[in-house]
Amino acid sequence: MKRRILSFICSFVMVITLMPQMQIVPYDVMADATTVVVPEYKIQDGNDEISWENIAGAASYNVYEADSRFGTYEKVVSVTESSYEVSSENKYYKIAAVVNGVEKEQSKPVSEELQMFGENVIFYEPGDEQEKIQEEVDAIFTSQEEAQFDENRYALMFKKGVYSDDLKVNVGFYTQVAGISALPTDTQIGGLEVSANWLFANNGETKNATQNFWRSTENLTVNSSVMWAVSQATSFRRMNIKGNLTLVDDGSWASGGYTSNSVISGTLEHAGQQQWFNRNTKAGSFNGTSWNLVNVGCEGQRGENDTVQDTIVSETPEAAERPYLVCDDNNDFSVIVPAYKENTKGISWQNGEEDSKKIPIEDFYIAKPDVDTADTINAALQSGKNLILTPGIYRIDKAIEVTNADTVVLGLGYATLEPTKGTEAMKIADVSGVRVAGLLFEAGTENSETLLRAGEDNASADHADNPVVLSDLFFRVGGANHTEKVSCDTCVMINSDDVIGDNFWVWRADHGWDASVGWDENICYNGLIVNGDDVTIYALMVEHFEEYQTIWNGNGGKTYFYQSEMPYDVPSAEEYMS
Repeated sequence: MKRRILSFICSFVMVITLMPQMQIVPYDVMADATTVVVPEYKIQDGNDEISWENIAGAASYNVYEADSRFGTYEKVVSVTESSYEVSSENKYYKIAAVVNGVEKEQSKPVSEELQMFGENVIFYEPGDEQEKIQEEVDAIFTSQEEAQFDENRYALMFKKGVYSDDLKVNVGFYTQVAGISALPTDTQIGGLEVSANWLFANNGETKNATQNFWRSTENLTVNSSVMWAVSQATSFRRMNIKGNLTLVDDGSWASGGYTSNSVISGTLEHAGQQQWFNRNTKAGSFNGTSWNLVNVGCEGQRGENDTVQDTIVSETPEAAERPYLVCDDNNDFSVIVPAYKENTKGISWQNGEEDSKKIPIEDFYIAKPDVDTADTINAALQSGKNLILTPGIYRIDKAIEVTNADTVVLGLGYATLEPTKGTEAMKIADVSGVRVAGLLFEAGTENSETLLRAGEDNASADHADNPVVLSDLFFRVGGANHTEKVSCDTCVMINSDDVIGDNFWVWRADHGWDASVGWDENICYNGLIVNGDDVTIYALMVEHFEEYQTIWNGNGGKTYFYQSEMPYDVPSAEEYMS
């Protein structure tokens, strides 16, 4: 059954205490491809260099340099060999062959940061030509607007500064849009939008945002009002909105989402959202709700259209904000890890101050889906490295194992883990302080017992002072596989005590490619099992599993906002009975 077309939804909001790839912006080469240089940037100890294969007939090569990818390239040298030692690690370079005295087409740009993060982590700077930024973000959106089960993944990263007020970023599927300076106020863009123009309901009469999944934005100032018409598997974090934030598109249907640690100077308008969760967010006013709205640790007035269906919790009892990538004025990268806090209200970055630690990029292993395996990633983790997973799908033959305390695992651009041999996608040992954020877990064609396991069976260590925090983690069984059945027994199993979950969507697909959607096609019994004590989860959304949506065995647990749907495709009452 297609999603939420006047369907019954079991959705309730509560505070519970529980007891016993591909790049879509191609390099346009000339017809005579034999004269086009394809350079490679090599990061080496001491000196970085660019190298390329010789072009037949080339007498020399011109090297061009710019401060940024869309900056102005100026010729710096002509060389006869097929390599060049770069003058600065912070520059972008292009190479052009000179054949018979004629300079041929310039190469695609190369740089240290592109080599580090890959081509689908795309960096912008205020000094770039703004029209070229707009052209590229529009091209990515055009590719991703309807790409609900596509394999492309993108992270659009805006460096510190003020961009044109005309620059508007539309956000499609599997796209992360982020400022990468320390504070949201450091980086300003003109506009940001998620629309519902691609999908209609009611015989084409009503815009439908109920399938606007898998997209996020964080750490930016937007100098205008924002429309963010989304549903599950999205996040809106560390944002500073100079206007209103509206969560529907022109009266569209929409089905729940997540906002945290953000400021909206005007009204946060929930309008026709079926449900929504806000945490540590400050707004001029919170207005409107369709079914259920939960505010935890928020600041702002309630609007005149708010209803008794709202749940207001004055303080957030325990939380830690999601880690995020930053780039400083020297173009040095690091990851900021906000501190664990108790009993908070409002944003964490008030007055430009935030309690956090900064981890240099040298302490991270930066994985790429076309290069890395579970073995290379695990070797880096075991050596003491933290982990960044760049955009793409990691089809892994064994679990990624996080065994060291205080390890940070950060996914960019909806990096996706898919086990191929029936293992977990990730296992976290019963250690303190681990942070995992920004990942999509995908069931594979060989059955896995679970996709994410936090803590071994019978885990018992006390992590109360330094909990494991799992932020923006999304789980999917079926929908995306074109030809084969997929399955797992349970998507998420939390065995450790004192774990904090912050924004989960755990989904057995109810629509998608027909080959992987059906009672006997995408089999998964339970969405989430919690065995640990004192586990807290904010914004827990679990849907369509074939036995129990959630099993919570641990003592002292709490969930703030719980949204759940029963399976639509039950063939008979007998097959659905325990």
